[in-house]
Amino acid sequence: QSSSRDPRSTVSSSGSAVAAWPVTTSANGSGFGVDTLPCLPPRRGCRTASSAALEKAIALNPSSVNSYYLLGKVQRETREYEKAETSLKKADALADGKLPDIHWELALLYYHDLDRHEDAARRLELYLKTNPKAENRGQIEKLIKTIRENARRKN
Repeated sequence: QSSSRDPRSTVSSSGSAVAAWPVTTSANGSGFGVDTLPCLPPRRGCRTASSAALEKAIALNPSSVNSYYLLGKVQRETREYEKAETSLKKADALADGKLPDIHWELALLYYHDLDRHEDAARRLELYLKTNPKAENRGQIEKLIKTIRENARRKN
């Protein structure tokens, strides 16, 4: 289920950057995102239909960054995490690593779903690199630091 607000603007009242980091994201800045796919509000089988439509779109245009990006988001929502990673990395490759939203989505996948916190931190760094004027840059830098500190404590 997607949030209607931009997750990157979320601030935790407790000051915990990790706790404030949402599990889902809203449509990307172009207004074209998972939220705009058919079957809304979500119903049983809706995301499966969305996946099928996106796979058909990719068959018609295998160089579509948006189709791979959206497919990865849908796959993540349907808990097909390895497929989501593959689709998102394909979108990233097609975009030459230049689209911040792809890095953000991969960071969410790595942190929340695949327990790959260092990979999440690296993707957040790439997000900031590709979005140097990010409104909440300081919060994201704090989040990266917190993720790494927590990972060190775990080991």
